[in-house]
Amino acid sequence: MAAGSTTSSRFTRPAAELIAKVGLRAIIGKGDMGEETVGAMRKQGACYLMTTGGAAAFYSQRIRRVEDVHWLDLGMPAAVWVLSVEKLGPLLVCIDSQGHSLFELVRSDAWKNVEAIYEELGIDRLHEYTWWPRAIPTARS
Repeated sequence: MAAGSTTSSRFTRPAAELIAKVGLRAIIGKGDMGEETVGAMRKQGACYLMTTGGAAAFYSQRIRRVEDVHWLDLGMPAAVWVLSVEKLGPLLVCIDSQGHSLFELVRSDAWKNVEAIYEELGIDRLHEYTWWPRAIPTARS
């Protein structure tokens, strides 16, 4: 059995609705969530926990019972599973109940570093550095 999470960003709108309507306190997935979900988490005091990618077999060993399944029409990997688990982890808090996002922090720091590296190397970000021709030459050209 496997219990790997799916990429969460495509569930931003449904996740936000679930948090608001059902009162979810935590969502487990992988990848970033959109601002709609972050806003709903902030209002509800919910958080987003991220799994380690590629550890589906490991996580499945922590499942004790399947309580319910929603959106099975999306396919088994993308459905929302309500599980009873024991000692599930490791999990990383990536968006906390106040809306602080580890994804945003890393993205912001990365772009600061990229800008500094470009400046240090004298790279103009707006310059077109591709070496191939803009148009593919024909046999007549």
